[in-house]
Order: sequence, then C-alpha cells, then structure tokens
Amino acid sequence: MASLLKYDLKTDIAHYLQTRRVNSGANTLEDVINFTVKLWDLVSPEGQCCFPVLVAVDQLGDRSTSGEYWLSKNTQACLYQEGPAVLFEKYRLDVLVLPTEFSSSRLGAVGILPVGSVPLGYDDINLPFGMAFLGRRYDEGSVIRSMSAYEANFPARKVPHLLE
Repeated sequence: MASLLKYDLKTDIAHYLQTRRVNSGANTLEDVINFTVKLWDLVSPEGQCCFPVLVAVDQLGDRSTSGEYWLSKNTQACLYQEGPAVLFEKYRLDVLVLPTEFSSSRLGAVGILPVGSVPLGYDDINLPFGMAFLGRRYDEGSVIRSMSAYEANFPARKVPHLLE
C-alpha cells in the first residue's frame, strides 16, 4: 500500500502545486525537494524529516504504466471490500471509532475513507492521545457530525502544558 500512496503523492502534489491560487514557484515535487535542500537547517530539525521518502517518490516512474501501482490499486479495492465495507454494511454503521495510535489515518488513506481525530486525553507520561472517526467512502458529513457530537458532550480536557 505504501507504493500506492507514494505514486499518488508524486502525481497529486504536482497537480496541487500547479493549481494553487498563490504561485510559490514550486510546481513539482522536485521543486519542493530543491527548496528543502536550500533551507535544510531552517525547515528540518535533525531527525524529523521525510526528505529521503520525498526523493524516493520523485524517482518513481509514471503510475499509469507501473505494475506495482496497479497491483496496489487492486489490493486496495480488495482490502476495502473485505474490511471496512463489510463492517459498515453488516452492522449498519455510520462511522468506526478507533484510537489515533491505531494508524487510523493509514486505514483511511488505504480505504479512501474520511478520517477525523479529536483529542481524548493524556497517557501515563503526559503525552496526548486521541480518538479517530472513520467514515464510509465520500461521507465526510457523518465523520464531522460524529466529531461534533463527541466534542459537545465530552468534558473539557486539560490544557496542553505548552499552552498554559
């Protein structure tokens, strides 16, 4: 699945950069990489960068002719049809509720499903954690309504230490 997301990133980032209202001069992933190289010390604290991934993505070929891409697309369809789609239909669910630590965003990306996250609390070492709402394909409204209902009824949470 990672290869599917990488091929989509390469193609979709170019479309996004070329259709923005404000032109930054970056029109391709290669432009973003070159910008990052110029300002490496400012934009990327040590150990916190996805730069090698961006370079690898930029070196991928055309997704329309990639066997790896189309195999991943088929796998994606099968995973969705045999996973979340079954749960939504069998149990007549509007959303699935998962911990954010459960890679719910990846499940959303792989299944082409909307995902939203709300803060839930803090763990034993005071790190924040949250809860994710995963919706049916193209049903962002149910995710947003579920998050809103949760937020309206859950007690106020502790202010993060850095904001006190």
